[in-house]
Amino acid sequence: MIKYLDESGKALCRPLWEEAFPDDTEGFLDGYFGRKVKDSRVLAAVDESDGRVLSMIHRNPTHWPWGDCAGTWTTWWPAPPQRTCGDRDTTGELVKRLFADLTGEGAPVTFLMPAIRGGTGRSDCLCFRAPRGCGTAI
Repeated sequence: MIKYLDESGKALCRPLWEEAFPDDTEGFLDGYFGRKVKDSRVLAAVDESDGRVLSMIHRNPTHWPWGDCAGTWTTWWPAPPQRTCGDRDTTGELVKRLFADLTGEGAPVTFLMPAIRGGTGRSDCLCFRAPRGCGTAI
């Protein structure tokens, strides 16, 4: 089931984050889940039988100070799916839902922060515009 996690459900995504990013320190995790996640929306694929988070995207509100275009935009961090997910394309399902939601909300732009298993690749950013519901990398 694809859904946004409520406040109590956000704690359920930490084990997947720790599996996906084993190099993250306990201090970083405590800070990220204590401060950033509380302001974020977490879109997750959840196993209906046991409630495990199989895959997730963190929608973090981020202020971008670009002169006249300054604003708060969605920066999203996908986490690789749980290793026990098998062949199910949970990340693809989440990205389709994310773009549908962003289009429905009228978001003019969003930013993907690539999250690569093992903790590398977090410094790069891809920008997407979603005109007429179709994501385009810039």
